[in-house]
Amino acid sequence: MRVIDALKLKTEEVVEEALRVISEGGLVVFPTDTVYGVGADPRNPEAVERIYRAKRRDRTKPIPLLISSPEAVEEVAEGVPWTFRRLADAFWPGGLTIVLRVREGVLPEVLTAGSGKVGVRMPNHQLALRLIEGCGGMLAATSANLSGGREATRLEEVDEELLEEVDLAIDGGETGGSVPSTVIDLTTSPPRVLREGAIPSSEIERELEKPLRVLFTCTGNICRSAMAEWMLREKLKEEGLEERVEVDSAGTMTMFGSEPSQNARKVMEEIGIDISGHRSKQISRSLLREADLILAMARHHKDALRFLVPRPEGKLFLLSEFVGEGERDVEDPFGGSIEEYRKCRDEIGRYIGLLVGKLKEMLGESR
Repeated sequence: MRVIDALKLKTEEVVEEALRVISEGGLVVFPTDTVYGVGADPRNPEAVERIYRAKRRDRTKPIPLLISSPEAVEEVAEGVPWTFRRLADAFWPGGLTIVLRVREGVLPEVLTAGSGKVGVRMPNHQLALRLIEGCGGMLAATSANLSGGREATRLEEVDEELLEEVDLAIDGGETGGSVPSTVIDLTTSPPRVLREGAIPSSEIERELEKPLRVLFTCTGNICRSAMAEWMLREKLKEEGLEERVEVDSAGTMTMFGSEPSQNARKVMEEIGIDISGHRSKQISRSLLREADLILAMARHHKDALRFLVPRPEGKLFLLSEFVGEGERDVEDPFGGSIEEYRKCRDEIGRYIGLLVGKLKEMLGESR
């Protein structure tokens, strides 16, 4: 085993040597933001098997992945719930490992131990992130200790027996943390904390208990998105869900504080909903960032927002698309007849009815 001092060498030199070892199927011990880890190429089953042997690890316990960004999750996991984004936004990079359903055929079975699940974490450590990025955005890694033993916050604390099994050890000094990551399983309903660690479970629960935030968007926020917002508010009251879902709307090209169009008010009054108190607002980065679900009325709205929304996958949809009705634009009735407004209202109303069912499913993932 070779030891290199990351405090004396350039990061590029350290990463280059570590990547060479990993590409050859070797094991590397390295520092993270929590404790020292031992890592290998996740796509190389023989290398992953070496981690099990080095740690004396039970073969029924999967090896987690360290990833370089939340986007990397889409490559290895499927059926990713909205709660993943909520937790990743709140606690990544950092000490939270999130267990998801693994995408079939992407990772060797030895890594998942046949569980059909994979734990993922984005560490808050620059050297570790550079190493992960160099490995294609993911690294099979777990704590650098013999199973059941004490985790190491300094290289000198890593078990000699384990070090004898690895090819390279990076001495990065003392890690910023002293305990391993907290592990939460999002494949269960409700989510379940599997291991207490760096992030208190009370903080995770607090984040998951926050209302689901839905944002409708159109052009002026005085017709379509306004009607959608207030129809959904009414439906949520009927279902007793108004405390669990927050609803808002905004326009991509609007003047702040405009009243709803006259015909929009009229057709909503016809179904017993008063939107006279609604005032338009311009879409903003903060609204987009805080929303859990963004529903656009037309494709050009979705296309425009795609460049403003961090990680739009799983968050930004056409309203029709999200409720399973295909990619259909809700046509803008502005300037049209009262009949055109009624047609628009009824189309949105049908989508809202379907949306409530979808929201119930989403809420079931967090409780």
